[in-house]
Amino acid sequence: ALAPIGGEDFVFFLNGQEHATSRASHPLCRADVIGPWYPAVLPGLQAFLRDEVATLLAAGGPVDLLTTIRRLTFRAFGHLEVGDSLDAHFDDFMTVAAKGHARLSNPLTKKLPLGGAFQQAKARWLAALAEQVVAGRGDPQRVDLSATFSRLCPHIPVDRMAQDMSNVHYGGVFSTS
Repeated sequence: ALAPIGGEDFVFFLNGQEHATSRASHPLCRADVIGPWYPAVLPGLQAFLRDEVATLLAAGGPVDLLTTIRRLTFRAFGHLEVGDSLDAHFDDFMTVAAKGHARLSNPLTKKLPLGGAFQQAKARWLAALAEQVVAGRGDPQRVDLSATFSRLCPHIPVDRMAQDMSNVHYGGVFSTS
């Protein structure tokens, strides 16, 4: 269901023993990648969330809770993954994510064409992530996941890493909202 969204070869979507081995050695599952990343990124995440919640409280009035939480988690995952809130790309992300969510929720939708709007949004979304991955590769001060991942696994191509970050983003935003 998620192959068009996550990529046909995303190791976390594939089954079988060979893929279990690949998953276990994937950088997103390796303690030497994730272990140092958590404490490095936590202070920035805490400050980001404090500022976001303060802004929401200062605005007062009613809010659409689902939309607010989804946008907040989108922005937070952007900071965690690529060091940027990715605000300009929220609509593209939602176009891609909504199609993935529909395909998971209703098996009949897997038979429907994805459409040009989906393909264009996906291309823009992945290009935005790839741009951030490239920017993070040479910056030793960045502590986001893609920069950490890039330093420890420089052999992984930018487009593959952007796709992996997209999948993490999708899972994070939709599992929390």
